[in-house]
Amino acid sequence: MLYTIKHVSNLKNFQDGDLKLNWESHEFSFQDVPFRLSPLEYKVLGFLFTNSPRYISTTEILEAIWGENYSPDSVKLYIAFLRKKIGRDRISTLTGFGYRFNCAL
Repeated sequence: MLYTIKHVSNLKNFQDGDLKLNWESHEFSFQDVPFRLSPLEYKVLGFLFTNSPRYISTTEILEAIWGENYSPDSVKLYIAFLRKKIGRDRISTLTGFGYRFNCAL
């Protein structure tokens, strides 16, 4: 089942190893260090996190987060922002399939 942003926003807390997300307070920490995420970064990370270990296509992310009138480059840009904050190895790419949040490594 693919979780939508509506499903994600109804959840309160996510935790995977050293990564913690609190949807209500929009708090994010990695290895007990708090990080600031933009609202869009938070939505993208929450969407990937709740749909893990499934690969999520760029189109699915676009439709869930931005709607239809945005470029796939928006997804690439926000994935790059997130990788800088939480580490490259936490979000993987499989060409032709999409992106996946990698659970505790």
